[in-house]
This record gives sequence, C-alpha cells and structure tokens, in this order.
Amino acid sequence: MYSVTIKSGVHAEQMAFQESEAFKEKAKKRYKIEAKNSELKHRHGYDVATSSGLSGMHMQGAMAIFVVNLKRIFHGRGVALSLTIRHIKFC
Repeated sequence: MYSVTIKSGVHAEQMAFQESEAFKEKAKKRYKIEAKNSELKHRHGYDVATSSGLSGMHMQGAMAIFVVNLKRIFHGRGVALSLTIRHIKFC
C-alpha cells in the first residue's frame, strides 16, 4: 500500500514561502518571542484564566505583561525582583 498526498494551492504556497529567505530570517527571531511567551505562561499564570469574561482576561494579560516588564527593568539595573500575578483574581 502507498499513499499520495494531494496539496492544495494554499499548501504549495506555504511550502514555497517556508523555503524563502524571508521565512528563514523570521524563524531566526522566533525563539526570542517564544521564550517570552513561555515565561508569561509558566511563571506568571498566563496559561489559565483566573476569572471569567473577556475583560478579566484582558486585565490578567495586561498585569502579567506589566509584571514581566517591571522585572526586566529592575533586572537590567541589577535589582532582583520576585513578582508574580499567579494568585490574583480579577472580577
């Protein structure tokens, strides 16, 4: 038995784009973004919504990003800062 994959035009375009230099340049920068997203998710509770509703999720996201930015600012100045929003509930 064998299988043949029939690719649509969209799949063919994506495969061609992935071989381009533009894609390869973007892929080189992606690891930095993924590391920041991982920190938000694993260290600051952005993996689970702590409240219901879209406004609560917006607030949780804003607070998580704010805390991470504060930590980076203080770390850049040589100050250790231990902050997390994991246990804050937004109503």
